[in-house]
Amino acid sequence: MSLNGNLAEFLAKLINTLQEESLKWQEQNQADLLMLNKEEIIAAEKIRQELLRMKAQFEGELERLQILETYRNEMFKDFLDSIDESKRQFIEHYPNMSRAMAIMICNHATELLSEAFNNSNIHERQKKESMYLQFMTCVCEELTETVENKSLPERTLELLKIK
Repeated sequence: MSLNGNLAEFLAKLINTLQEESLKWQEQNQADLLMLNKEEIIAAEKIRQELLRMKAQFEGELERLQILETYRNEMFKDFLDSIDESKRQFIEHYPNMSRAMAIMICNHATELLSEAFNNSNIHERQKKESMYLQFMTCVCEELTETVENKSLPERTLELLKIK
């Protein structure tokens, strides 16, 4: 036989041996392979179920956040409307006070409100809410007082100096 013939015969035997060994290995390990296949299917199903659960959870959280944000926006608008009403009341209650001063007082209230609403740090937000509440309490008190010999809302203006 020639060298090519021996080589071809050797390669054919090698391929045949590898195929037989592979088949033998598969037969010997068929139960394990089936078990692995079942485990893979079960794991894939568990992952799919967990992903569906997480998707539903995140969609619910998103919906709640959107509802909360809509509510916060409505509250913010109500606060702004109240501040605007306070500006009108200042102008009426203190006829000697300039419109610009009333606008500045209300702008300060708006700034405090915005800082409280837009702060993601809960402690800072509460601090700003407290400052806003203190400021607006002073505004309300001065708007309900009698104006006798009082041409300006002095306590409110004093709070503006503190900031």
